[in-house]
Amino acid sequence: MMKLVAGFWQWMRRMVSRSLDFLYPRYCVFCLQDIRATDYLHICQSCRDALMPRNSMNICTHCGALAKGFSEQGVFFLQKGASCSYCRKRNFRFRRVKCLWNFRGLPREWIHQLKYYNGEYLMADLEKILSEYSEWYEYLAHAILIPVPLHWRRHWQRDYNQSHLIAHAMAKISGAFVIPLLSRCKFSHSQTELARCERWNNVQGVFTVNRRARGIDRSRRVILVDDVLTTGATLHECATILHENGFERVDVAVLAHG
Repeated sequence: MMKLVAGFWQWMRRMVSRSLDFLYPRYCVFCLQDIRATDYLHICQSCRDALMPRNSMNICTHCGALAKGFSEQGVFFLQKGASCSYCRKRNFRFRRVKCLWNFRGLPREWIHQLKYYNGEYLMADLEKILSEYSEWYEYLAHAILIPVPLHWRRHWQRDYNQSHLIAHAMAKISGAFVIPLLSRCKFSHSQTELARCERWNNVQGVFTVNRRARGIDRSRRVILVDDVLTTGATLHECATILHENGFERVDVAVLAHG
């Protein structure tokens, strides 16, 4: 009986959804194509195809950068699992990075829509995209997800923290827990407004571990979540604060590297 009832409600939801699509057609937020024939709420199949994940070949597993150099014979790439020269120079305090996209083209538009244009509605499609790749479940499962915090002034201006939304999307597809263990205790310039060399000084001393960390097992694996990793300065500073407070297994998950 319960199966019949559940099946009836699933059928009703499909009928209601199709009726609404007929009356109020849905269009892709990026290219304005009709998306009634897709499984996504806000993107068409063409745009979905442009949001394919990065090839894991030639990716530095430590910082997530596309690592490429030159030898006498021409181009050479990192061996699997190796760190790039940028990592070795910076000595990041996080162990490894999982990254979905390169920060260019449509992924860049996606993140800007989320970050600057009230793009919370994109989270349902992000959950679906992440759920299609088993390696993301394996990477996130059983961890504590820690969104990179915003200062309260910037949070007030934007009305939400995009890293918090991304962390919850990742939690839904993996069963991980979102616990905002970090707070931003000082207001600083946006990293996007600064040159790469200035970003390291800009984030020094701006993060602190908050009271939610009380009672958390320090041996648990924690994953810092952010939208984009560029220089790694922000995530390095967050990881440093976590290490200073006893968290040794610190990893990173971001939507894009750029």
